[in-house]
Amino acid sequence: MKKKYVVFCTLLICGFAAIAAQEVSRSFYVSSSEGDDDNDGMSVTRPMKTVQALYLKYRDADNMLRNCCINLKSNDIFYESVRYLDSCIVTSYGNGRKPLLCGFLKLTKKNRWKKVKNRPTVWRIDFSSENDFTGFHPSLSMNPEFAHDIGVIYDEKSNTIHGRMLQSLDSLKNEWDFFTSDKTPSNSESIYPHELFLCHRNPNKETQLNFSSYAIGIYNLTNCTVRNLAVKGFAHHGMAGLRNTTVEFCEVDVIGGAIQPNYPAWTRFGNGIECWIGNTANDNDTIRNCRISRTFDCGASIQGISVRMKNAKNIHFINNVFEHCRQAFEHFLVPQDNELSTYNDCEFSGNICL
Repeated sequence: MKKKYVVFCTLLICGFAAIAAQEVSRSFYVSSSEGDDDNDGMSVTRPMKTVQALYLKYRDADNMLRNCCINLKSNDIFYESVRYLDSCIVTSYGNGRKPLLCGFLKLTKKNRWKKVKNRPTVWRIDFSSENDFTGFHPSLSMNPEFAHDIGVIYDEKSNTIHGRMLQSLDSLKNEWDFFTSDKTPSNSESIYPHELFLCHRNPNKETQLNFSSYAIGIYNLTNCTVRNLAVKGFAHHGMAGLRNTTVEFCEVDVIGGAIQPNYPAWTRFGNGIECWIGNTANDNDTIRNCRISRTFDCGASIQGISVRMKNAKNIHFINNVFEHCRQAFEHFLVPQDNELSTYNDCEFSGNICL
C-alpha cells in the first residue's frame, strides 16, 4: 500500500527581517572523539571534548558565554546540551554528518532487566544503577530531580520509537507498553522514581535500547545563530528559550514524551522548536531550512501564557520540513492581565508538513 501524506503550507502573517550576522571575538573547537577538556579549545588541533567544559571554563560572572563561535566536529555525538549563550554562533567543522546533540541514556550492560513479581510479562529497570548506562548524564539535565522523567524508549538498531507510556503499572498489557510514574507534584514529593516498567517477552534480548532524558537540546540563547547541527533524544523540548536568534539547516528528531512537571494533571509534552512568549521578550527568531521530525507534541510553536504578556514579534518559520509530528505548528497567546495579545510580523510559510 502506498503511503499517503497530507502536504500543506500555512501563511499566518508575512514579513521577514534578517538578523544581522554576529561579530564574534574568539572561536572554540569541540570534538567528543578527538578532544580533551584540558585543552584550551582555541584551535582545530587542540579541541575541547565537551561543550559543558567549554562553558564552565569561559562563562562570565552572569553565567553566560558571550561573543564566540563554537565549532562542533562533524560526525561526533555530544551527550549534552548547548545553553546560556549570548551573541554566539554555534556551527560545525569538518566533513560528514551534522554533529549530534543527543539526550539518550544508553543501556550498555546485559541482563539488567528484572522480572516483576507475579507479572510474567512485566520487567523493570533501575536507572539509579548509573554504571549500567552511558550517554546523557542526569546531572546535565535542566532539573536533575526530573532526570529520569523518560519520554520514549528508542531502539537504535531498528530506528524505532516505543512511546506508549501508560498511567499505571496494572495497565501494562501489550508489548512495549511502559510505565514510569502516576504521581504529580500535588500528591508526591518523589515524582519520578528511578525505575521504568516494561511489558515485554524478554527485553534483555534487545541489544540497543535508549531512553530519552528530561532535558532540552538547545536553550536560553540570545542574539545567536545555530547552524548545521542535529538534536535528538530529548524528552523535554528540542530547542526553547530563543531570543533574537536564527536557527538554520538543523535537524531535530525524537523529541518529547516526558510527564510535564509542575502541572496539576498527568500530562505529557514536548515540542521540536518552541518560541515561548512570557514575562521576558522573545522575538526576532527565525527558523529556516530545518527538518523537524517525530515530536510528541508540535514541531514548531509560538505560544505563551503569562502575566504582563509580551507580544509575539518578528518570529518566522520558513522553508522547513515537518514529518511525523503530533502537529506541525501550534500558536496561542493567553494573557492573564486582560491585555490584548497580538502577533506582529509572525510567519509560518513555505513549510512542507508530512
